[in-house]
Amino acid sequence: MDGHSVIMTEPQKSSEVELTTCNVCSKTFHEPKLLSCLDTFCYKCLEKLLSKESQVPRSVICPTCGVSTTVPDNGLHGLPDNSFVATLIEIKKLNEEQKNRKLACSACSRKSTETAELDVAVVFCVVCEDKLCKTCSDAHRKLKITTDHRLVPLDEDFMTKLSEARQSKPTCCQEHRDQLYTLYCQNIDCQKPICLKCAVLTHKSHNYIDIAEVAKGLRKDLLKAAEGLRGKHESLEHQSQILKTRKDVVQESTNKVEALLGQQYDDVLLLIENCRKELDTSAQDIHGQNMHILQEAEMALNSRISDLESALSFGHVLSQMGDDVEISCMLQPFQLKADQVRSQQSRDLPEDLEIQLSFNVARHTDGILNKTPAVLGSVTVTQDNSRPTEDTTASDTSLTEAAEAEPHQSSLADAVHSEDVDYKRQQDSMLNWKSLRLINTIKGRDPVRGIAIIGDQLFVVHRSASTVEIYNADSLASVGTLDVNGLNNATDMAACSITKHIYISDKSLSKVFHLRLLSDCKWRVDEYRSQKQPFGLSVTPNCHVFVAYPYNECFAEFSADWYQLRVVEMPGLKPLQVVFLAENHFVTCGGDFCNSVSIYSLDGQKSTVGNAVAVCRHELNTFKRPTHIAVDANRCIFVVDSHQHRIVVTDSKLSKTLRIFRNGYTNGLEKFCLNTATAKLYGGISNCMRDVTVSQYILQR
Repeated sequence: MDGHSVIMTEPQKSSEVELTTCNVCSKTFHEPKLLSCLDTFCYKCLEKLLSKESQVPRSVICPTCGVSTTVPDNGLHGLPDNSFVATLIEIKKLNEEQKNRKLACSACSRKSTETAELDVAVVFCVVCEDKLCKTCSDAHRKLKITTDHRLVPLDEDFMTKLSEARQSKPTCCQEHRDQLYTLYCQNIDCQKPICLKCAVLTHKSHNYIDIAEVAKGLRKDLLKAAEGLRGKHESLEHQSQILKTRKDVVQESTNKVEALLGQQYDDVLLLIENCRKELDTSAQDIHGQNMHILQEAEMALNSRISDLESALSFGHVLSQMGDDVEISCMLQPFQLKADQVRSQQSRDLPEDLEIQLSFNVARHTDGILNKTPAVLGSVTVTQDNSRPTEDTTASDTSLTEAAEAEPHQSSLADAVHSEDVDYKRQQDSMLNWKSLRLINTIKGRDPVRGIAIIGDQLFVVHRSASTVEIYNADSLASVGTLDVNGLNNATDMAACSITKHIYISDKSLSKVFHLRLLSDCKWRVDEYRSQKQPFGLSVTPNCHVFVAYPYNECFAEFSADWYQLRVVEMPGLKPLQVVFLAENHFVTCGGDFCNSVSIYSLDGQKSTVGNAVAVCRHELNTFKRPTHIAVDANRCIFVVDSHQHRIVVTDSKLSKTLRIFRNGYTNGLEKFCLNTATAKLYGGISNCMRDVTVSQYILQR
């Protein structure tokens, strides 16, 4: 079953050819047999398939959809004949003969013994399925036994008129050949056409009605079931287009890499020739592997699309051209087939495939001409920009991407670290983390406003909550709760593993709550009111606390016991959060106030009120609502890019993107905390779309 159309237009002609062609031998059906999945194949083709599947001798696997059909005891002969397809083949042949003016009268040919030319047929009898000339058709109308037969003129509208005529075609009962199917048994165990004798002999106590009356409703049900497949078909076609686009991306980016390799090659000595060949081979290997994966996915998807088109077309054509008996017989199996195809899960596209190649030019060549990667560069992969954003799969994915943009950076004499030492350390740390794998979740629907870890305990505070939830950091099993009287609308939370202090900001009350673990394992809660609204919190390596005040364009540094040490003004910037990077160097993110992540430093300037003034040194503007940042032991910067549903990891100058992590649970992520000792990351989710509030990941090397 292939194709889809109803009226005899050009698209349906193509569809009809496919409906009458066997998918195995690619020829017109000969002895068409119907499988349980409603796919049809030639008897001899099924024989060949059955012989190949000797390990399951009593069943045949459909080569179109893969459904198994049990072979009856009398072999393939016991499978039902597809009389509808057989009729379509005859109609197709008749239509071709009619177009070529090769129609001879069937009645004349049966009684003629001469080689003389026979009269040309002018009508077709739907009941007898005979072509009749004018003389024979006149006699056909006069005979009492055939006077009510429907005759269709063999003209240009023949196929349209034939479709209408076949809908009310009388059909003989298979059990009582002298009777026509005129009734439809509505009994739940029957639901099939019957004749008058059937009604009296075997359906006496059943509820039955005129078949012409019920056929109208059944025909509508059939068409509705067929139309129900259209949405699934369009979805798979969309996925097919995505695969084609990705193949283009693979090819185009590979061509670009080759061009860049050639351009770089021209700028160095002949020694680079061997390096160029090595990199070109690497690019081609990635290209070949990606194309192979995409082609396999495309083949699988095309198979699904073919199955859907087959069912859709079969439903349309059967509803238009099937007679009442065929409609009533095939509605139920077709509905089952439609439900099966519609509900079948599609194979996920290879979302975690690293598709687009890029070429990273080596910056330094002095003294390293004998090292291939440093001479030319390296072939890497970047994010696939053709991926649709409306559907995020629940399966874990991790992408390695090159920097999305290399923003213009000023040359800084007071750089945070020596470039060579910093780059090597970050390569040894983050570049060894190949993926972010989801290992556990905490269920719930309360948005998370803060998340922190001390030792083996994870602390979570939710929106509008006056308690802190405590979990085991490994199993995420609930340990208990911690009451924070007066907490109304938490904004952020931070914790210090050394002092075992927890800090919670509440912007609605302009307060910061200070929780201390006492020697008797009890918690003491203090609160500190401010004239400014506190937002993001972070703890420095020396156990001090940074509090961001975006509406005042500044942040303050407090001691562990909450004595204010200094206020640092950031003119023109509303920092949502400020994190320690190095001595007098800080990382900030803008959240709802701006889409940038910046590095600020102190250079001795003072404001009019005597506060220190920080100056922007580096800035990266490729984010959309960065809501949380953290710096690991190697000074790699982690950023929650909330509106792009991902975690971005950069180097200490925001000049190079080292990793980008994304999966189904980074959609809605706003807060997170790192446990570098166990290589785990805990994400706090705000929208709880998957009924999950906290996600636990492990960074795999």
